[in-house]
Amino acid sequence: MVRIAAAICSLLFAALLIWVGISTFTHPDPMVVPTNGVINGAAADTLPTGPQARRALAERTQLQRWRTESGPSPEGRFTTGQAISGAQMPRNGETPPSANQTLTREWLAARDNDWPVLIDRGYIAGTSSLPAARDNVFMQPQGRDFRRLHESTTSYAGGWIIFGIALAISLFLLVRGRIPLVHGFSGREVERFSGLERANHWLTASSFVVLALTGLILIYGWTLLQPLIGSLAYGSVARASLYLHIAFAAPFFLGICVMAVIWLRQNLPSRLDLHWMRRFGGFLSNSGNNPPARRFNAGQKLVFWGVVIGGLLLSLSGLTLMFPFFWTDIQWLQWTLLGHALLALLMVGLILGHIYIGTIGMEGAFDAMWNGRVDRNWADEHHSLWLEELVKEDRAGRAETRPASQLPAE
Repeated sequence: MVRIAAAICSLLFAALLIWVGISTFTHPDPMVVPTNGVINGAAADTLPTGPQARRALAERTQLQRWRTESGPSPEGRFTTGQAISGAQMPRNGETPPSANQTLTREWLAARDNDWPVLIDRGYIAGTSSLPAARDNVFMQPQGRDFRRLHESTTSYAGGWIIFGIALAISLFLLVRGRIPLVHGFSGREVERFSGLERANHWLTASSFVVLALTGLILIYGWTLLQPLIGSLAYGSVARASLYLHIAFAAPFFLGICVMAVIWLRQNLPSRLDLHWMRRFGGFLSNSGNNPPARRFNAGQKLVFWGVVIGGLLLSLSGLTLMFPFFWTDIQWLQWTLLGHALLALLMVGLILGHIYIGTIGMEGAFDAMWNGRVDRNWADEHHSLWLEELVKEDRAGRAETRPASQLPAE
């Protein structure tokens, strides 16, 4: 039954990944269409009406692209300082975009005559009476790069990450099945995690789930939700998602900090980790002879460091976005937003793998975080060195420090 479900999920995620792949390489380059064609202070021209309006605005936008992307210079056909109507604009088919050196030289040759159009990516210095220095920037050409990365690259990268990892997990479950408890359940349990550890884990996990869902709505909601529920309903959903995203950032950060304090020492790398990774934790065989591990194996350590480092970076970048311009400018805010989104998508992929191996992926693993106790055979198969340490503590006379029901059976 599990493998049938895995096969269905594999087909579904494969189809979604194919859809993302096709969309990635066939989607149009995102652009912002202007509302009029005023150039160099000339009076606003009359926009076309009817079916020609969209085409005229799109063609007008073509002139605003970078000189290495928008085709040969329009010099000779248009005069700088003259308002241009949609009918006068060059058709896309006349000057196909190119980025070769010859095209660049053509644009550079017209720099002196048409400097308002061909100005380099940068800022024009001047005097402003605005009280805040950050408001003195009236035009930021680098925003075009940000828009392209944010609206196109980041969105499609998220699809590749999430659906790709989901497909890999489904295929692994289809081929491997659940990782069994080879020697079965013994009926004797040992304490795996304390109440504090479990409470902090679920605090961090639940906060991350809310942050992930609301973040995905903010990234993909306009494309996927708005056509289904309408603009008004989506506006309410997006607003609520933003408030929840901000509200749950604090408990997530708190959980990350507590996690780092209580588990840091036990997650430091060791030589055992290399041996565990070479054998992939013994997950590919049913012999029960898995590589030895202490309380946390190499896979769990990778998740720990990914969550701690990624969580702290997400918290720092999120704080920067919550208080814009407090310690950075608009350009750094743009890069911070991109980094925040990409890192969050990678974290979603990491947590998908963590959820899988802790639930349906491995028999007996979920009990560790649910009630804090695991079967002795599970501990022996997956964390043999840790179990040996518990047994040695018992033999050394430390048993009186714990209730008898929590002692490891020999």
